[in-house]
Amino acid sequence: MKIQKVVMESDATIVVEKINKRDFNGLWNTDALLKDIEIWIRKFQTITIKYIPRSCNITANELALWGKNSMMDMFRSIPLVWLRSIIGRETIR
Repeated sequence: MKIQKVVMESDATIVVEKINKRDFNGLWNTDALLKDIEIWIRKFQTITIKYIPRSCNITANELALWGKNSMMDMFRSIPLVWLRSIIGRETIR
């Protein structure tokens, strides 16, 4: 089974705008990310990228911060149980 349609949400307004305009040139701190996304989105039939406020994206933000700061292997066999309390704080808008 191959995934054809993707919906991505982000609280990074500038990144969302650039991707939706198909402008994959960034500053020193976003250029590599945008180039990776440019290659990645070609693999899908359709991709929708939406802006959402960080208050609606707490779990994803915490997980990204953990990944950024963690020296652990991304492919863990043990669940990240600390995420359970964060998931309950998500704001639905």
